[in-house]
Amino acid sequence: MLDIGCGDGFLVEKLATKATSVIGLDPDPRAIDHARRRLAELPNTQVVLGSFPTAPELDGRSFDLITCGDCQENGGSGTRPTDRMGSPRAPRLPDAAGGATCPFANTTSRSTARRA
Repeated sequence: MLDIGCGDGFLVEKLATKATSVIGLDPDPRAIDHARRRLAELPNTQVVLGSFPTAPELDGRSFDLITCGDCQENGGSGTRPTDRMGSPRAPRLPDAAGGATCPFANTTSRSTARRA
């Protein structure tokens, strides 16, 4: 599983209870630091500092589930995280049925979510 825009790792932590492997990706070094602390005891998680359109750690990888919550903003880069989806180097869902992408909007403010 891949969580694009993982922030402090909250969703990665939840997904790790059900998945063999979960990667969290975020371009914010502070968020990655929080996520690494949160996930330190979960060996089936990995946190990557980077942007979905350019992270080489994702090249050619296949995921059963790709989540993308509240990460349509481009941070001034001119690209959105989902722009990479059509690229031949993009992470992909398995060819067999069963994979899914799950874009969603967080309806909770960031300050409330961080306190949870």
